[in-house]
Amino acid sequence: MATVFSLATILFLALVSVSAAIEVKKLAGPPSEFSIYDFPDPSENALFSQSALIPIDLNPNPTVHLYLNAKVNVQNDVLHWVAELPVDSESVFMLSFASPIEQFLEIELLDPSLNVIPLDNPIYSPIAIDSITVPSTSYIFENPIIGVYTLHIYGNNSDIKNSGLDSLQNDDPEAYVLWFNESPIQIASQLSTYELHKGSPLGLGVNVFDASLLGNSTPEGRPDALLLDDISATMNVVFPDGSQVDAPMSDDSDGPISNDDDEDGDYGAEVTATQTGYYMFQATVQGTTPDGVQFIRTVEHLASVVVDNADYIGVASSDLDSGRIIVSLPVVSPKRSSYRAYAEVYGVKDDVLVPVCWVGGVVEVQQGKEGLYVNLEVDSQWLLLAGATGPLTLRDVRLQDLDTGVILSAFEEVHVEGSNVALADTIVTEITEEMRIGRKPQKFLERLSAVQNLTETGLVGQLVLLHGYCSDRNPWQVSAADFTSGHYFVNPKASISNDEFARKVSDFADTRNLYSYSLIGHSQGGPVSVQLLNYYWSGLDATTTSGRRIQSVGSPYMGCSAAGNAASFGKIFGVGCGKNADLTMDGASLWLTGISQYYRQQTFFYTTTYERDNFPGDWCSLPLQALLSWPNDGTTELQKATLPGATNLGNTEKWCHTEDMHYTAQYYDHARNFQLNP
Repeated sequence: MATVFSLATILFLALVSVSAAIEVKKLAGPPSEFSIYDFPDPSENALFSQSALIPIDLNPNPTVHLYLNAKVNVQNDVLHWVAELPVDSESVFMLSFASPIEQFLEIELLDPSLNVIPLDNPIYSPIAIDSITVPSTSYIFENPIIGVYTLHIYGNNSDIKNSGLDSLQNDDPEAYVLWFNESPIQIASQLSTYELHKGSPLGLGVNVFDASLLGNSTPEGRPDALLLDDISATMNVVFPDGSQVDAPMSDDSDGPISNDDDEDGDYGAEVTATQTGYYMFQATVQGTTPDGVQFIRTVEHLASVVVDNADYIGVASSDLDSGRIIVSLPVVSPKRSSYRAYAEVYGVKDDVLVPVCWVGGVVEVQQGKEGLYVNLEVDSQWLLLAGATGPLTLRDVRLQDLDTGVILSAFEEVHVEGSNVALADTIVTEITEEMRIGRKPQKFLERLSAVQNLTETGLVGQLVLLHGYCSDRNPWQVSAADFTSGHYFVNPKASISNDEFARKVSDFADTRNLYSYSLIGHSQGGPVSVQLLNYYWSGLDATTTSGRRIQSVGSPYMGCSAAGNAASFGKIFGVGCGKNADLTMDGASLWLTGISQYYRQQTFFYTTTYERDNFPGDWCSLPLQALLSWPNDGTTELQKATLPGATNLGNTEKWCHTEDMHYTAQYYDHARNFQLNP
């Protein structure tokens, strides 16, 4: 039955209709949290690989050889691609093949003795990351012979030309081969820098390591290099405009990740980032193991380069506004209307600088009498809690790009003029919510008033459910009967940052006059929910229920090892939505440096995996099993599904990330949906 409102209620609704303007929180926290917001080093987010992703270029005369060992020729209208690929371990070997013109192609695999290997038992397991789903065919060989195999790909050249693939006219591949061999000989790689600015050098560092020496522990950063005599390392770079270059990687002492020793086993190469946008890097490492066996490994990274401008000039002034110290930072010729900011605040106690708090959040550029500026706010209660006074000093001052987290301006120390203000003679012994997130703005107070007056209207206590990256629909709708008061956000086929996504969610709720609500996110929808709660005032803050404001399933809070590969696979099939830095391990790490511990503690997450066993015993996506760390749900790795400081509600086996995987998609789990439903 339709809800009937009285005339008085209708008039009240008109007065308090939710504004589309989003307002920002003034974040802060105690000095004990400083280390949480340390800016990361790329080595902390190293990727590991025991596989090789081989791009297949069927152009007989390519301008860039996507795989340097391959040969392509055409004879009697038969196209022939051939390459030699080594298997270095007697453990499991897997070959996966993906191409939009697979029906025109034939694969032949020869063992080291040049005997044809029967490909009799194909496994059709798609490569699926949210709504990017591409078909692939895989073959598993247990107890393979060690040695160099020969891979042949044949096709009718006329059929291939008539297929209409755009890649035939440029340097993009027409297919991919994923060559996986479970082996202790692996590679670890990292971006050379997080100074991702136009005009700056950018590249990769990579080294070979022996995973058997690590035991069952997961390394933090890149493990020590395994020094081998016969190593060849090459970096392929795809620039934002699609152009490509190959660069040899060197372990000279002046390399981008070298420890100042020649031949230290740390290989690196860099290019100049001449364009803004996304760069795709692939390192290919070939060599010989200590046992004299050849091996090949590749690894892929995605990085987003922004325009670098020295926005903040390194001075600060302050004013006192009803117990809050307003610190103004002048900016010059800003190319953005808002930034992400962070600073550690120090005061004076017994003539010594002492830590008081950190402050941060989204700051908006404002026009003043003396020019443009952004404001940080320091609640004077933090000074009273620390027993300190002014003048204030800021340390580790950062203005960051709101979408990528890249630092645009940074200063080690800034003295705040006029901050030796008189404070109330009050004893503060505990941290209040207002100290943490600032004063509630007037429009939010109006929202709260609406919530208190509209409890019976059905416009409060609602549930908004979010999809993930590049979804063409909201996956939660297939289980709509499991959720009460559900509103299903859809932004189809989009690849957008967590921040832009969060603002769209806020607009979605506001246009429906949802005065208070909780969020359930799938995949990227989890980080997006945290982004909204962390930085902006919304209906999340007005919820009247005692339940969980944010819950998620299958969310890669710490990034995904295969995020760069998703865009590559999607591109050759003409599906997908492009690249997304927030989903990479590097991008997620930069994103996490802005998320308050206060709001991490208010987040609850679930995970799923296949039935955990040794590969190839079980999987969700067989080809992605070769690219992701184990275990995983076919997209999100269990190890990277954790939001540090949040509540882990447990893992459920035999549920996968999305449809067409080995098990049912996780959003069909009615038992968990019952727990999610507020």
